[in-house]
Amino acid sequence: MNSPFKKMKRTALVLTMLFALAMALTAVSVITVPNPQVVPGPQAFQVQVHLNSVIQIRGYTIYMGYDPAIIDFTSATRGSLFNGLPVNWFQVSEPSPGVLGVECLIFGPGLQVTGPGNILNLNFTALVNGYTDLDFIFVELYEPSVGAIIPGVESTMGAVIIGVNPAYFSAKCFLQGPYTSGVMSTGINPLLPLTSPYAADPVTVTDIPENVVDWMLVELRQTQNGPAFRSQSVFLHSNGMLTSPGKPFVLFMNTSAGSYYVVLRHRNHLSAVSSFVVSLAGSGSPAFYNFTLPGGMYGGNGSVALETGIYGMAAGDADQNGVINNVDRNVWRQDAGKTGYLTADFDMDGNVFPNDLNEFWRVNLGRYSDVP
Repeated sequence: MNSPFKKMKRTALVLTMLFALAMALTAVSVITVPNPQVVPGPQAFQVQVHLNSVIQIRGYTIYMGYDPAIIDFTSATRGSLFNGLPVNWFQVSEPSPGVLGVECLIFGPGLQVTGPGNILNLNFTALVNGYTDLDFIFVELYEPSVGAIIPGVESTMGAVIIGVNPAYFSAKCFLQGPYTSGVMSTGINPLLPLTSPYAADPVTVTDIPENVVDWMLVELRQTQNGPAFRSQSVFLHSNGMLTSPGKPFVLFMNTSAGSYYVVLRHRNHLSAVSSFVVSLAGSGSPAFYNFTLPGGMYGGNGSVALETGIYGMAAGDADQNGVINNVDRNVWRQDAGKTGYLTADFDMDGNVFPNDLNEFWRVNLGRYSDVP
């Protein structure tokens, strides 16, 4: 005979399985608000953690990482979704410098909160001007009925910018050489130098993420044909996203927010400039500009159709003079048969082979950059 206890256990197991199936069909996520958080200088500030989904929970465990040289954690309080409810467990810990953990749980049958909304307030003090991620190291959310862990919870890394006049945006572009079916290869990633190859901003990093295709240079212009007044070396990722090293977007410090034309340069592809001004934000979410869309790059000579509706910067400009001509072929001849981080490696696989000449230089011969 089955005991009532065994029946309860089976019922709880079935409920947990049904809940897990329902969650698998619906994305559950947490985010920081605002993202990024912009702080004008050393001072106290607050970041909220929001449940970003329509879902019921009875609690959570969240561990976050940050740079303790940039900001100092001071305290945490439960978010407004938990107001008026019996939170019988709220534990804050700092297991190591730059890591904080918060556990929150409602005790009692039939009690829960319903998202979306604020579940946690984190209070910090900005120590110096600079930047730090707010990285979700570990996230668990607990469903109301039996307290099971909700599977597949996603999180979006947050950011804190400290200083006057930050300006930032997100952008996407493709290079013709390494492009295949919506992504770019990272074949030369192990060969990438830790110092950017661009003299305008020869920044040095200690490591390069595995999904980085290559270094690129981003320039800001007041007018489309005017001179660059700011330049920055950035990472180009395999999905086409451009980011400042160590950041989730392109960030210029000491630059007024506003509308600028953006120029993209690469060491063996034709340079491109945005067809329209790009709005660089000084607060709130970054604007997004997509160079890969039809018309995203100004003019029609420096870009090529990679597939229907997707465009990229044309490969073959080995000497970076803005024109694909016989000089670039001579560079290829000098490097033919060599391996390494070489400008004649147009497909960016680490080798200078005949396909670099035949599939890119010959096809694009005569093309020129549309950057005024």
